Amino acid sequence: LGGPACVDDSSMKDVDAFFEMLDSVSTGGEVGSMGSLEFRIKTLYASPSVMGERAVEIMTIHKAKGLEFDHVILPGLGKTTRGRDKKLLLWLERGEDLLLAPIGSKGGGIESAIYRYMDGVDALKDDLERTRLFYVAATRARKRLYLFGDVKAKDTGDISVQSRSLLSCIQHIISQTLESSPAPSPPPVKGGGNTDLRLRRLLSSWELPEPARPVEVDSRGAETASISVEPEFNWAGEAVKHLGAVVHKYLCRIAGEGLSEWNDERVSMEKGRMTAMLCQLGLNKGEAEETAKKGIEIVIRTIKDEVGRWSLDNHPEGHSELPITGVVDGKIIHAVIDRTFVDNGIRWIIDYKTSLHEGGNLEAFLEEEKERYRRQLDTYERILRAAGEKMEIRKGLYYSALPAWIEL
Repeated sequence: LGGPACVDDSSMKDVDAFFEMLDSVSTGGEVGSMGSLEFRIKTLYASPSVMGERAVEIMTIHKAKGLEFDHVILPGLGKTTRGRDKKLLLWLERGEDLLLAPIGSKGGGIESAIYRYMDGVDALKDDLERTRLFYVAATRARKRLYLFGDVKAKDTGDISVQSRSLLSCIQHIISQTLESSPAPSPPPVKGGGNTDLRLRRLLSSWELPEPARPVEVDSRGAETASISVEPEFNWAGEAVKHLGAVVHKYLCRIAGEGLSEWNDERVSMEKGRMTAMLCQLGLNKGEAEETAKKGIEIVIRTIKDEVGRWSLDNHPEGHSELPITGVVDGKIIHAVIDRTFVDNGIRWIIDYKTSLHEGGNLEAFLEEEKERYRRQLDTYERILRAAGEKMEIRKGLYYSALPAWIEL
């Protein structure tokens, strides 16, 4: 739509900030809570625009600490700051003594004298912190300091300010002799109640600029179906895809910690953690719990299966999730081997699969899978050979959900 052409460079920072915020509240392409999104939008502010000789910077008092400016304007000093919440338990160290006091019972109206005393100490600390914050703000100015805040004039002629406001820090020097003026009238609006917005319109003859030339890099991971694991999940949906990712992580963890550390009970205790992992990947709670149940069953089935235990057992030069890079047919290939190790002088390359097979001829299914992934594992072998591997190499697919083993 040509959006970037409608704003300047400084405004693009605000655009980026909005989409970064939107990404932070999104999971799996969906916004989890509209209430959370609305709250984040309300607390999202435009970045200060510092341009020209008379630049104005807008920032919080905390952010201004340590900085100095020729002129400092502090608005809204008469507003009440947030009050303190009653704490369930107060404590105070006095020398070697420690005072503790719990809050009184709800509705009882009875609080211990020690609690009232320490609550007063906490209130004094808040007042001192408010004064310190006001001091930081007021001492940022080199030439002039402008203070703005609402006050109330009493019948006696005295001026009062809101308690717990920054202006209350200097209430003792505020008097009726200070200049006061009524609040300014709001500026007139134009266009029947709408403010005079500055619109930037594109000319009707405007066209999108030509895109930049692509960077010619012949470097990629597995791009074909025989190399990539993506086709395995295209028919199965997101739940099965994420299940495969989580099961792979657990098989990698078991191989690293050792089979002796894992049994049925230990795996079953991981259901809560596995559910949380699936939720982080984008599944809702109900779907994550159901998928985690299947994941627990698959992992238990694997550590009970003879081939599964052999693949996860401790072997020389054993690696899980081993990243490899090599040149194959003149192209740079990046890949990850699920499991590789040496057993009786043979280098094994094993790819774990979590495919489910319901109905039909299992042998025919496995034969199709064998041809489907042959090129992928052959590519792994070619990369290892190019890296200097001299031992005999054998390759296999292990289907942990079935379980089943195919040697290529």
